[in-house]
Amino acid sequence: MRRCRGFTLVEMIVVMVILGILAATMVPVLRNAVSVYGTTNAVASALDKLRYASARMAFEIRGLTLLKSATASAITFTRTDYSPAATDRTISIAKSGSLLTLSYDLPSPAMSATLTDQLSSLAFAYYDQDGVTTAVPANVRYVEYSITLTVNGQPYAETTRVAIRNN
Repeated sequence: MRRCRGFTLVEMIVVMVILGILAATMVPVLRNAVSVYGTTNAVASALDKLRYASARMAFEIRGLTLLKSATASAITFTRTDYSPAATDRTISIAKSGSLLTLSYDLPSPAMSATLTDQLSSLAFAYYDQDGVTTAVPANVRYVEYSITLTVNGQPYAETTRVAIRNN
């Protein structure tokens, strides 16, 4: 008796057809998974930028000692740093296109940092001790800001109210 080794032509064609059907059904699923991963990654990155910008702004505003100018879209103030010696720094937070920038006017050199590059809107509101909106810089005790970032047409917003410690 003779033993046959290998596959027949019919078996090979059946296996190739089955593999073709499996590949045709898996390609859209894999393409979708890659697309969802990219979108999720972009949203997670934007939310990280949003949290970082909000936390950094809160840190800077909390130490405010003198409010120089306060508008609905920007704030400039002085903060005293006590390490290693008492130094007054003028700090500005403003929107420039899609950038949210934090600028320090140090004795030397001046420096600027971008908090986020996906900014859609930035709004400030200023409140007195009783929680009433005020336009008088000397009466400001709370600063509230709203930051909105947009990713793929979807807005992500955060609003934070900061109590000023040094006033």
